Amino acid sequence: MTLPRIYSMLERALLAIFGLLCLGAALVFCFIIATNFETRHNVPAWLAILGGLVLSAVSLKIAFTGTAWSYFERKIPYHPPPPGEDA
Repeated sequence: MTLPRIYSMLERALLAIFGLLCLGAALVFCFIIATNFETRHNVPAWLAILGGLVLSAVSLKIAFTGTAWSYFERKIPYHPPPPGEDA
């Protein structure tokens, strides 16, 4: 069984800064698309917005929770009964 990686406080702080930078970049691209009519059909700009939002979401999730595993992917620890008590 693989254990989830627990990030240190320094890594969590750096990921929070990275997440906020990605969110800021996505908002800048949203502003460019909203104000410039010619760029509304620009696929790389939309991909930059999507990538910035996804990277910021993952980075901020790790920064707040300390792990990249989702709640439903966590394995429940199984403790077998002691050797004389069969379930």
